[in-house]
Amino acid sequence: MDKPRLEGAALRAVLGAVPALIVALPATYVVARAAYLASYTTLGRDQGIFQYIAWAMTQGEVDYRDVRDVNGPLIHGLHRLLFVLGGADEHRFRILDLAISFLVFGLAGAAVPGLVAKRAPSVLQRASFGLLAAVVLGGQYLRYLAWDLAQRESMCDWFVLGAAAAFLWEEARPRRFFVAGLLLGLACFGKPTYVVFAVFGALQTVVLSGDRKRNLLRYAVGAATSGALALVYLASVGDVGAFVRIYLVDAPRMYAFIWPHTARELMDLGWVAHPAKIGAAAAALGTLLAIVQVLPRRAWFVVAIPAGGLVSVYLQKKGFPYHLHPVTAGAALIGVASFGALVDALRAQGPASPTHRLRVLWAVVTVGLGVFLAVHEVAAMRGSPHLMNPWTAELGATAEGRTSKAYLDRFKMWDFFPYEMRETADYLRAHTAPDGRVQIYGMDPYVLFLAERRSASPYIYAYDLNTDAAFNGAMETLPVPKNEAAAAIIRDMGAAHARDLLERLNARPPAAWVLFDHAPLSSYETGSEDLEKTQPEVFAYLAAHYREEAKFGEIHVYLPRIAP
Repeated sequence: MDKPRLEGAALRAVLGAVPALIVALPATYVVARAAYLASYTTLGRDQGIFQYIAWAMTQGEVDYRDVRDVNGPLIHGLHRLLFVLGGADEHRFRILDLAISFLVFGLAGAAVPGLVAKRAPSVLQRASFGLLAAVVLGGQYLRYLAWDLAQRESMCDWFVLGAAAAFLWEEARPRRFFVAGLLLGLACFGKPTYVVFAVFGALQTVVLSGDRKRNLLRYAVGAATSGALALVYLASVGDVGAFVRIYLVDAPRMYAFIWPHTARELMDLGWVAHPAKIGAAAAALGTLLAIVQVLPRRAWFVVAIPAGGLVSVYLQKKGFPYHLHPVTAGAALIGVASFGALVDALRAQGPASPTHRLRVLWAVVTVGLGVFLAVHEVAAMRGSPHLMNPWTAELGATAEGRTSKAYLDRFKMWDFFPYEMRETADYLRAHTAPDGRVQIYGMDPYVLFLAERRSASPYIYAYDLNTDAAFNGAMETLPVPKNEAAAAIIRDMGAAHARDLLERLNARPPAAWVLFDHAPLSSYETGSEDLEKTQPEVFAYLAAHYREEAKFGEIHVYLPRIAP
């Protein structure tokens, strides 16, 4: 290639990167600052649950047989993988989650250039849109509380956004259908509601040009491969039969009735309604650009992500903020993809490019969207809880600081006691043998992880024994006589769990019990009263063989009356 042509290619590469860089740079610092501060936050309840499960698996426990959990093996496996990378430390765990999330965000953005332009995008242009997506998607991620980061939905989004990147890439890559099927199939093993995105992926495959049957076959093979890999992995670390029973039978029959909300009730929740409106607005923009053929068919999956997220929220009926992750991430990716397509259209010379008369209007729309993305990101980040709480990096700068009362009490809530859990863990390590098992009654098995003690039974959640929340949900949600039938099933499940627990306790008495006051989904304020009123036989066993020896705030530790 001669020098003038080489210089022209270099200039085009630089100019192609400029639009994304102009939009991304204003918010880059604030997003990076928020990520830095978020890395110093402690883990919440759900992250602690999965940390315990992952650790228990490394100690020889069989997943779903020895630890009863309603979540999919993908989440357990990801936590176990993060363990290998040093994720047992909370700060390192946060860093790993943020690093992987930003990498996936950047990958999705790097796939945007070339949606319209005939000339292949340069590496620099892809990198610039990767930065833009990392800033915009990273910004929406860091507007969630620390409690809502590194959640099941955000981890499943790694696979959904990876599939979006596969679909967005150049059309002359048939293996992308296999990759998309593989990723979306794996997401279904994180949460069953993510089957919605797998269906959207199949529809995306069908609408694309080319050999549709062969492409759909590639997609199906990818999904089947992910299913086979997940089951092989589960068979090596868990009980496949127990997983299927819990995931597909028990969860819909019992856990679906815990804190249920109707669609109207969900939209009355501000943390649901606001992201839903953002997702709807972004989807409307994407749909409009698809109608005028600025966004090509391979971007339709991206346009559908917020809708899939809202369907997932409705199916779960809980309305927790972290359930909205695919909605907000999808909306942000639509913004990036729309901006990239508009930029490509302006630079393109062909049927997809705007006519001469429309070019000025097109340029105005493109610049307007770019300005909106830049200004909105900077303005919205002012509401990031991490930027509003810079003390996380001050009090949590060291490992000692992150275990201090001054630091952990900032995260304490009515039903969550991070400092007291560490006090309890220290006590358990001092008063039980390393191979001693501990039975908890509450919702925080993280205390077992901190103490390095395995659970005495598979029941690490109080709601497996106290089924009042699920029982009441069934009675309120379903019409008679369906609610009576559902309630009977729930009562029977709770009774079966109690019988099984007592058999296990008699066969292998725990080295200690830990009861939590104010536990979520409990019926009474104290753990002892809740257990006594809801499962009197289990409480009678506790009272006969154990006595309270220590109390750390709302956490009570019971040791055997006669040392074994």
